[in-house]
Amino acid sequence: MEQYKELIRSYFAFRENTTKYLPVKSSLVTCDTLFTVVLFAIENLDLNDKILCTQLEHSDAAIRKCISKLKSTGWVQHVDSGEDGRINFIKPTEKLMDSVGMVCKLVSRDALSSKKTLAYSTRRGH
Repeated sequence: MEQYKELIRSYFAFRENTTKYLPVKSSLVTCDTLFTVVLFAIENLDLNDKILCTQLEHSDAAIRKCISKLKSTGWVQHVDSGEDGRINFIKPTEKLMDSVGMVCKLVSRDALSSKKTLAYSTRRGH
């Protein structure tokens, strides 16, 4: 079990920093959407609403609502595909790319320096 400590610490650092620097709170839909948009951009792949919905295991309605909110708050943008006026690609804004960069740096730092231990209840049944 000792070998899992770094991964677990990374997970806690990730959760702490995403809620601090991204509009995630406790929403897995938002978190999955943001990081998928960023990953597609880093890999220079086209991403539209339909592709995003097939990539994530959330309802299409939840993903579309999430994208709409992220767009209105400046985290993602729709960019014309240039080929077909009906198709728009989802792209991260500079604000999102900068924030994800910050989260990644902090997760790396915090996971390595973390001495986090989990408190547990000594009461019976907890």
